[in-house]
Amino acid sequence: MAKVWANSLVILIATAASALLIVRAVLAVPFTGSVLLWFTGVILYLFFATALGIYLGTVSRSMAQFALLIILVSIVLMLLSGGATPVESQPRWAPVPDLLLPARHFVSFSQVIIYRGGGLSAVWPQFAMVTAVGLGFFVYSLALFRKFDCRDEMMR
Repeated sequence: MAKVWANSLVILIATAASALLIVRAVLAVPFTGSVLLWFTGVILYLFFATALGIYLGTVSRSMAQFALLIILVSIVLMLLSGGATPVESQPRWAPVPDLLLPARHFVSFSQVIIYRGGGLSAVWPQFAMVTAVGLGFFVYSLALFRKFDCRDEMMR
């Protein structure tokens, strides 16, 4: 837990510095929505990312396997999120499973809050989806972790 809290704090401080100092002050990009609401979304996405990392760490047998899984998963999340390329340019089959990816919802609610000034009423479905998927990974990881018996691993 100490690593999770420390990394989360560093990520939140870096995100705050990037959003407030670089984007708002240096680049003068208007942030039309609530900064607090956006940071709430960032925290929810950070919870999902942590839960996904715990899940992948639970199913991996080695650090090398974990690293490869993280690379594969993060590339898919990045490419299908709509942040690098528009969702409309994806293949016809992609948008349906893409609705289950929290990265897509992160990009969506970020655009609504930052550019359009949307409030909680506009982004609560995306917040709920990111939270639900994060909770799903966390609960499933916890169930897998409890099934794992350290004595079995030590005897190998």
